[in-house]
Amino acid sequence: MILLSHLESRLANLIRYYDQYSEAECQCFINFIEIFNITFAIYAENVEYNLIKIEDNEKVHEVEFDPNAYHVFSQLKFW
Repeated sequence: MILLSHLESRLANLIRYYDQYSEAECQCFINFIEIFNITFAIYAENVEYNLIKIEDNEKVHEVEFDPNAYHVFSQLKFW
Protein backbone atom coordinates (compact mmCIF):
# COMPACT_ATOMS: atom_id res chain seq x y z
CA MET A 1 0.00 0.00 0.00
CA ILE A 2 2.90 2.38 0.74
CA LEU A 3 4.33 1.78 -2.74
CA LEU A 4 1.02 2.70 -4.38
CA SER A 5 0.79 5.90 -2.30
CA HIS A 6 4.33 6.82 -3.32
CA LEU A 7 3.54 6.16 -6.98
CA GLU A 8 0.37 8.26 -6.80
CA SER A 9 2.35 11.07 -5.15
CA ARG A 10 5.04 11.01 -7.85
CA LEU A 11 2.42 11.02 -10.63
CA ALA A 12 0.69 13.98 -8.97
CA ASN A 13 4.03 15.83 -8.94
CA LEU A 14 4.51 15.12 -12.65
CA ILE A 15 1.00 16.31 -13.48
CA ARG A 16 1.55 19.53 -11.52
CA TYR A 17 4.86 20.06 -13.33
CA TYR A 18 3.36 19.61 -16.81
CA ASP A 19 0.25 21.64 -15.94
CA GLN A 20 2.07 24.85 -16.89
CA TYR A 21 2.70 23.69 -20.46
CA SER A 22 0.34 23.60 -23.42
CA GLU A 23 -1.09 20.30 -24.62
CA ALA A 24 1.18 20.36 -27.67
CA GLU A 25 4.29 20.87 -25.53
CA CYS A 26 3.64 17.89 -23.28
CA GLN A 27 2.19 15.40 -25.76
CA CYS A 28 4.81 12.79 -24.81
CA PHE A 29 3.72 12.99 -21.16
CA ILE A 30 0.05 12.70 -22.17
CA ASN A 31 0.91 9.57 -24.18
CA PHE A 32 2.80 8.16 -21.17
CA ILE A 33 -0.20 8.73 -18.88
CA GLU A 34 -2.51 6.99 -21.37
CA ILE A 35 -0.20 3.96 -21.57
CA PHE A 36 0.12 3.98 -17.78
CA ASN A 37 -3.68 3.97 -17.44
CA ILE A 38 -3.93 1.03 -19.84
CA THR A 39 -1.31 -0.92 -17.91
CA PHE A 40 -3.00 -0.34 -14.57
CA ALA A 41 -6.42 -1.10 -16.02
CA ILE A 42 -5.19 -4.48 -17.23
CA TYR A 43 -3.61 -5.44 -13.90
CA ALA A 44 -6.01 -3.83 -11.44
CA GLU A 45 -9.02 -5.58 -9.96
CA ASN A 46 -12.53 -4.32 -10.67
CA VAL A 47 -11.46 -1.94 -13.41
CA GLU A 48 -13.18 -1.62 -16.74
CA TYR A 49 -11.41 0.06 -19.62
CA ASN A 50 -12.84 1.40 -22.86
CA LEU A 51 -11.30 2.48 -26.13
CA ILE A 52 -13.18 5.58 -27.29
CA LYS A 53 -12.83 7.16 -30.72
CA ILE A 54 -12.42 10.91 -30.31
CA GLU A 55 -11.60 12.03 -33.83
CA ASP A 56 -14.24 11.77 -36.51
CA ASN A 57 -12.05 11.60 -39.58
CA GLU A 58 -13.43 8.32 -40.90
CA LYS A 59 -12.53 7.24 -44.36
CA VAL A 60 -14.87 5.06 -46.37
CA HIS A 61 -12.35 2.22 -46.68
CA GLU A 62 -10.12 2.82 -43.69
CA VAL A 63 -7.59 -0.02 -43.58
CA GLU A 64 -5.14 1.23 -40.94
CA PHE A 65 -5.85 1.69 -37.27
CA ASP A 66 -5.08 5.28 -36.26
CA PRO A 67 -4.15 5.24 -32.55
CA ASN A 68 -4.24 9.04 -32.40
CA ALA A 69 -7.98 8.93 -33.04
CA TYR A 70 -8.65 7.00 -29.80
CA HIS A 71 -8.27 7.41 -26.05
CA VAL A 72 -8.49 4.79 -23.34
CA PHE A 73 -10.71 5.52 -20.36
CA SER A 74 -10.77 3.43 -17.22
CA GLN A 75 -13.27 3.33 -14.39
CA LEU A 76 -13.90 1.24 -11.32
CA LYS A 77 -16.61 -1.39 -11.49
CA PHE A 78 -19.05 -1.27 -8.61
CA TRP A 79 -20.77 -4.63 -8.24
